[in-house]
Amino acid sequence: MASDPTRATPELLYRLLADNATDVVTLHDVLGRYKYVSPSITWLTGYVPDELVGTPSGDLVHPDDLPGVREQMATISGDGIVTFEYRLRRADGAYEWVETTARRVGDEIQCSSRGVTERRAASAQLARRLAQQSAVARLGESALQRPDLNALFERAVAAVAETLGIGVVTVTEHVDAGTAHVRAELGSPFDALFTVDVPIGSGTAPLGMLTVGSRDERAFDERDHDFLQAVAHVLAGAIERLRSERQMRHDALHDSLTGLPNRSLLLDRLHHALARSTREQRRVALLFVDLDNLKVINDSLGHHAGDELLKAIGPRLNGQLRASDTVARFGGDEFAIVCEDIDDVDQAVDIARRVVASFEDPFVVAGEERFGSVSVGVVVTNPVAPRSADELLSDADAAMYRAKERGRGRFELFDAGLRDRITARLQLEADLRRALEGEGRLWVAYQPYYRLPSREIAGVEALVRWDHPTRGNVSPADFIPVAEESGLVIPLGARVLRAACEQVVRWQRETGHDGLRLTVNVSARQMATPDFVDTVQEILSETGLHPDSLGLEITERLLLEETPATALTIELLQALGVRLLLDDFGTGYSSLRYLQRYPLDGLKVDRAFVSGLGEQGDGDGAIVEAIVGMARALGMGVIPEGVETEGQLDRLVALGCDHAQGFLLSKPLPAADIEALLRSRV
Repeated sequence: MASDPTRATPELLYRLLADNATDVVTLHDVLGRYKYVSPSITWLTGYVPDELVGTPSGDLVHPDDLPGVREQMATISGDGIVTFEYRLRRADGAYEWVETTARRVGDEIQCSSRGVTERRAASAQLARRLAQQSAVARLGESALQRPDLNALFERAVAAVAETLGIGVVTVTEHVDAGTAHVRAELGSPFDALFTVDVPIGSGTAPLGMLTVGSRDERAFDERDHDFLQAVAHVLAGAIERLRSERQMRHDALHDSLTGLPNRSLLLDRLHHALARSTREQRRVALLFVDLDNLKVINDSLGHHAGDELLKAIGPRLNGQLRASDTVARFGGDEFAIVCEDIDDVDQAVDIARRVVASFEDPFVVAGEERFGSVSVGVVVTNPVAPRSADELLSDADAAMYRAKERGRGRFELFDAGLRDRITARLQLEADLRRALEGEGRLWVAYQPYYRLPSREIAGVEALVRWDHPTRGNVSPADFIPVAEESGLVIPLGARVLRAACEQVVRWQRETGHDGLRLTVNVSARQMATPDFVDTVQEILSETGLHPDSLGLEITERLLLEETPATALTIELLQALGVRLLLDDFGTGYSSLRYLQRYPLDGLKVDRAFVSGLGEQGDGDGAIVEAIVGMARALGMGVIPEGVETEGQLDRLVALGCDHAQGFLLSKPLPAADIEALLRSRV
């Protein structure tokens, strides 16, 4: 049959398609030489087809890629097709990444190639960005786990070096003005040809500096800078958190006015000193120091002058002591000194004599010289007869009062003659025991706490009161410590808890305040009793009070002791559904590290912080604000105590407090008065 002259041959069609394809189409002989090259080769490489026909195709392949190309070509057999990428030399000497698909046809190899340099660059850029994001995310997770700061810096250095492929990374922390410390480093910036400095933290005084460098010529582009800024942001957050925690721990352990250790820190060091003295058979001296004339200065020159004097006392006392001794502000105008490794009583007396004599020199107060004096009580332990910290404080306090009674500006050493005070406490204990048996009236007062800003009654706190048959009203400050020390707090606490639960259930049913809640103070002694949880459960069951209506206020000292029994008791109480609140938050120093460990439901902010707001509410509220923010983050409620002025209350509302308690809102009242108050507010 004759062929149709108007019909194109397959060869012609193939040539037509190849000549007009955007991809480069090539045909190679068995030796790899070009037999055909499509015109698009010019657009891709700058060569014209005739320049290449007859030349070995391997001549244009990058030497590093040539072995791989030959290996791929050798694998083609039958109808098989292979696709691979390599670099092809352009006419101008530069290299272009290409993707080639090849198949064997007889003794020839047909190839179709396209440029993929931009695609590879985009893919590499994406991988680079993902690697940077992943590195920042991992570093952020590590920071959230609150590792040692130096360990976090080391991880940051390693992450930056690996992600950017560089050999010089340094993290420097600015400790204070003019002082910087290298916290982690890889290589030295002096070895780098190209360096970049990224501040850690914002503002005019950054927290530190992240420095990266390369020993080879390279440019750090915008994405590199963004990555480094993200790393610096993570490090800044970690540094700020650590500094904030350090400051909070310092504030919890130190007196805000004088900067001296506070009562809590002093007690902690005293406990440790006594433990060491027992082990090593050494003496400990405790000096209780009371300023004799602070009231006169406050009354004559004002409280600012009194504060100025108090701030000057710490350096004056420290100047008479050894570096190992601890001076603390115990409260008000009282200071305490713990001296370890005392050889004998004479050495303690010598220290006390120097302390008293140091006040013979005047202080400069309000620009004028003022003279002061101190009364000092001294007690020295006997290694063979260990005594508790509370006992030593009591003895030193008694000796200090003896010094005041004998004229002030002197010291007194505790002796057996001062035990009259102890005898009086024993008498008070006996009277309290009889009161629990029915002789003398123990009753429960209730102080409401309120929702803010509506000032609706949210609940009441139960407070025990004692009408003594001969002494009249005995202050809880006098008999509660006696109850604690004697163990009478256990039956006393159970009596108060039962009476309060019965009363609140009655109010819930009869006054329309079915959501009324109750809080009751619980001592460490009560929590330590094996049957305390059973007692609470029994009282709830017998009185019918819902567990969620009951809140038990525990002390920071309880958390400090941190025994397995304490942890179990807290766990069992929460299993009952009873709420747990930390009382007088901020006066101790253990709270911060235990808040996350124990599942507490709320905090009662100590009245000292509320007082710090000032009568008009224009004082420093940073601590209260920090406590409220921290409590919210941990899912806890907050009840500030000791609210005495409208200004303080307004400030607490502004700081986001939902509840408050204090004399401004209501003093502790008898049950009948509370009932009348509840009925008036239905």
